[in-house]
Amino acid sequence: MFWAHVQLADLLTDRFGLSKDERDLDGALSSYKKALEFAPQGFGHLSALHASYADAMIERHQLSEHQPHFDTALEHYQLAAQTTGSSPLSRFNAGRGRAHFASLAGRPNAMDAYQICVDLLPMAAGLDQTLDRRHDTLVRISDLSREASAFALRHGEPKTAVEWLEASRCLVWGQLNNLRTPLDNLHEYDEELADRFSTVSTTLEKSGTRKGPYDVGNGHTDMKTAISLQQEAVLHVELAAEYDTLLKTIRAVPGFERFLKAPSFGSLIKNLPKSGYVVVVNVDKTRCDAICISSDNTDPFHVPLPDFSYHKAVELRNSLREIVDSFGMRMRGESLGLDGENRALRPLKKFAKDRKGGSVSSIFKHLWLLVVKPIIDELGLKPTVPQRNRMWWCLTGPLAFLAIHAAGIYTSTIGENVALSDFVISSYIPTLTSLAKASTPGSLAPGARPLGQFLLVSQSETKGLCPLPGAAKEVDSVARALDGHSIPNITLSASAATVDTTLSQIKNHNWLHFACHAYQDVSNPLNSGFVLSDAKLTLSEISKLGDERLSEEAVHLAAGMLAAGFKGVVATMWSIRDQDAPEMAKDFYGYLLVQSKKGIDSSLAAHALDHAVRRMKENIGTSDRDFLAWVPYVHFGA
Repeated sequence: MFWAHVQLADLLTDRFGLSKDERDLDGALSSYKKALEFAPQGFGHLSALHASYADAMIERHQLSEHQPHFDTALEHYQLAAQTTGSSPLSRFNAGRGRAHFASLAGRPNAMDAYQICVDLLPMAAGLDQTLDRRHDTLVRISDLSREASAFALRHGEPKTAVEWLEASRCLVWGQLNNLRTPLDNLHEYDEELADRFSTVSTTLEKSGTRKGPYDVGNGHTDMKTAISLQQEAVLHVELAAEYDTLLKTIRAVPGFERFLKAPSFGSLIKNLPKSGYVVVVNVDKTRCDAICISSDNTDPFHVPLPDFSYHKAVELRNSLREIVDSFGMRMRGESLGLDGENRALRPLKKFAKDRKGGSVSSIFKHLWLLVVKPIIDELGLKPTVPQRNRMWWCLTGPLAFLAIHAAGIYTSTIGENVALSDFVISSYIPTLTSLAKASTPGSLAPGARPLGQFLLVSQSETKGLCPLPGAAKEVDSVARALDGHSIPNITLSASAATVDTTLSQIKNHNWLHFACHAYQDVSNPLNSGFVLSDAKLTLSEISKLGDERLSEEAVHLAAGMLAAGFKGVVATMWSIRDQDAPEMAKDFYGYLLVQSKKGIDSSLAAHALDHAVRRMKENIGTSDRDFLAWVPYVHFGA
């Protein structure tokens, strides 16, 4: 009888979607209710069943506007989220439904609902799923943190907003691209405990998502089904109890107190750099906010951005992408071309005609007025070149694809021009945790790569891709500069720069310089990498060398190098002209080598890039073509 009610309810729900006949909806609600009455306590599908009933009840409320229907829906979403014997993903989806509708209705308990969702995130993503399955799951749930954080900020809880954002971004960062899950750390401490927890959680997940028998023929079949349901329910109760016991045992171990929990705000800021600011910008469809954090202040600054919106961020991103494309370039996240003078990318058409004081400057003016200036004003910062603080940007949503470091007014007809770079030196981070780890002494991969060891890799000619004559010139210039300061270095070029050789050398070097084509694979970020003489050196291969491993918008090649164990990365947001790179490298390393007191100080990399970009800007104007020459250079990390 149980599965007969479930099957009938599902069929009537589907038919209502087509017919919009309220009798079908009422029939579905009746059948779901009967199925819940027959379902054994602890049954693995109980969460999905409660959620289906809640979904149907929401449909009924939208038709009737009868408040009890809405209250009943929220009640069953809550029951679904709290059914411990069911699939974590089913529970997460139900919890999100409750949080979403409760927040729309202005219910104060939406905070609790979002907290349940965040707590379920690590388990919903899957502790030991394949990467492909984990990726698909996380794509579906990645925007939850932005929605939840927007709600927390609306209710004056910036610390909670940071914790929730970090929980989601660290999950993607630490699992999706990471090949490393929380279980890996536990496995190193207690292999038997980790294996048992993995077995129990996987069994719960699989049985909770297994489809049940829809054969509703004779009574003999019904009897067998009833026995099967009862046996499965007993098993789920036992497994759920063991799961809770194992979780308590793990969290009692020193260092694992927050196993599968979101990091606390206090722990997040504990190891941040002692000077400068971290600015998290949450771009949600309901509101936009900035949260400014410093290690010496236990209370973050909350800066609402009422004049900015998700729609505006998308508009600016699309405008920038259109301009970049019109000049034959490609932004991060777009596909690799096969010819042209730009590194890694194919011109789509002849260079567009310059727009004097053109569209790019308008984009950066909007970013300055709508996003950056309110933050600068709230922090009370003044233009202090050359003594400027660092500022690390952690951006979400479509804003992550915009060059916020270039925000400013460059073509003012009244008053003076102003730019973010007059106030701070900008860097980007995928998560606060990644910055804390990169800022910690000795945070490089185990085996302690020798400090100051440089590996230079160049590919001037790559089969099937356009030649890069500037690559060899660039690497040769860097090598000479390093030799002049007695910095050990090795150059791999042409046929010598194979994947195997490069990988073997990376293990022994903590500074890498690539002058070659690169490739960004959006559908599979781990497949992104550098094109060498024999094949592509992927992020997956590089990440296996680090003590981290490989986040939401944080999934890209530069951020992946941070996860592989490197403290900082200089990268470009779109393709650059081959002839510009040697001069940029010369100015960058010239500053770095002169200003470092001993060897090479990696903490000066952002300063060195700022210096090199300023040198380039001194020799060009303010046309779109000029902006696109210097804006793409960005620094990630400490």
